[in-house]
Amino acid sequence: MITDLDLVKRQCRVDFDDDDKLLIALTESAEQEVCRITGRSVDELLAMGSDGFPGPIHMAILVRVAQLYHQPEGSDKPNAVYQSLLRPYQKIC
Repeated sequence: MITDLDLVKRQCRVDFDDDDKLLIALTESAEQEVCRITGRSVDELLAMGSDGFPGPIHMAILVRVAQLYHQPEGSDKPNAVYQSLLRPYQKIC
């Protein structure tokens, strides 16, 4: 997991440690999903940032984790913020 757990907890408004394992799993899943959607490896995305993921990618991960945490059953509507943050990083084949 590359994304900082404390930032994830702040994004999800979690101030206790009971859900740390769940938040770590959701964050790892979100990081993998970002790679799949953009068509880029973790290393490619990290190389685009100055200290970790580029800001929009980092924010997309936080948005996605919060969505997964607060709506574990999912949603039938795509998250427009998440999609707009990732769109500029998607490889066009």
